[in-house]
Amino acid sequence: MAGNVAFYVRRVIDANVWSRNIGHVCTLVFCLSFLILYTKYESSLSDTCLFSFDDVEYQIIAVNLYHGEGYRIGRIPHLDFFGDNGYKFQRPRDLDKVGSGSYRILLWKNTPLRRYMFKPPGYYLFVYFVYYLFGVHPVAVKFSQMVFISLTASLLPWIGNRYWSSRGVFCGIVAAFLVISLEYNRYPSLNLTRLMAEPFLCFCLLVWALQFMHLEMKETPARTFGLGITSGFILLIKGTTVFIPAVFAVYLLLRHKVNRNSLLLLSCFGLGFILPNVPWEMYINSDPSNLVFHSGIAASSVLDGNNEDSIRTGDWSPEWGINRSSAYLYNRIDAWKHPFSSVLYFMSIHSREIPTLLANKITNAFSVTAYKLSALALLGYYLIAYGRARRFRGGSTETTAKDEKVIVFPLLYLINILGVTLVIFGHPRFIAPFIPFFLLPGVYFILGLFVGEARGEKNKGP
Repeated sequence: MAGNVAFYVRRVIDANVWSRNIGHVCTLVFCLSFLILYTKYESSLSDTCLFSFDDVEYQIIAVNLYHGEGYRIGRIPHLDFFGDNGYKFQRPRDLDKVGSGSYRILLWKNTPLRRYMFKPPGYYLFVYFVYYLFGVHPVAVKFSQMVFISLTASLLPWIGNRYWSSRGVFCGIVAAFLVISLEYNRYPSLNLTRLMAEPFLCFCLLVWALQFMHLEMKETPARTFGLGITSGFILLIKGTTVFIPAVFAVYLLLRHKVNRNSLLLLSCFGLGFILPNVPWEMYINSDPSNLVFHSGIAASSVLDGNNEDSIRTGDWSPEWGINRSSAYLYNRIDAWKHPFSSVLYFMSIHSREIPTLLANKITNAFSVTAYKLSALALLGYYLIAYGRARRFRGGSTETTAKDEKVIVFPLLYLINILGVTLVIFGHPRFIAPFIPFFLLPGVYFILGLFVGEARGEKNKGP
């Protein structure tokens, strides 16, 4: 009975109708995805911005850019924080309560304009661009973010078709609605109705994946250069992509070994990666006496993720810098002057606790059950793919041409996010933009386990 069910399910998911109508499938998935997200979030699509730390920074700098004040933090004197013609923040209830979170944010941000170097500018410039087109309307940014996620979900069937034909289209449909389901049920998610970088980053990771697939078809210097430019741009959105260029470089060398062609491709990729970052690096390092790598948040994140508190939690732990207690090593050695060497010194003192620290980081990063399952299914897919590749090299007749086509970029994304987690700290918010790309091969793996590779006469059907 189970064999019969698997056989008929297999006939459905492998039917050519999926591939023949891939354009209609993607369009339908986009429309349904956007409709589901809009229905879910319609009540919270106000034309205001949440008065919270990250949202406040993004909104203030984007509005300041819109009014011609440049890339600076602080309040323009004639603009009100909470008025319709100002920064359009939601007025929190605890704003007038001394010592509350909102009160501290107001004191922190209600300052004269000054240069801002703490975070890279990618998402700030995106929000500014939306305001340049539509005026200062946060609701336009929120709509854009729903479009980004709907587009990402709708192209998963197309990507699946590229690697696994009709079955890939079916897996892409399932993965797309799993992505939308996670957002609908409000997992630690992509924050579609807030001004947060994750939805924009998720879409840019889709663009990177499409460029990578284009490069797989034919590796040319021009295509590698374009992929390098996108790699540099996504690093300007969020530092959680910092290891993608290095992982890609290793992949390229493993694929071609070290020869003239691979070095040419690497050079083109490196040049493309550097170009988008040069203006930003020049801006933040205009003072030679205070050199900064990428952004001020890089040093802060490394310190906040590797201290006495983070050993226990594996999470962001900034308490050492807030209460300035001498019980913390960093306060005794003034870690801000040399943050990265201070982390190495901390590790040398707490060497026995490093395994606990790293394990807690991984545990906290994948604390959401759906994220954990998607990562495990992704690893299962690559284990099966590796086994098939070995059988193929050994001359096994069981391996088909379809089995040989392996989707690579999700593995690069997984290695990147594991590197970020181990070096900085673990948090589900870091994982969220990568989840759609983990789900596609993960669904393919799980579906393959369910239908199996048919044995017997009945299961030899198409």
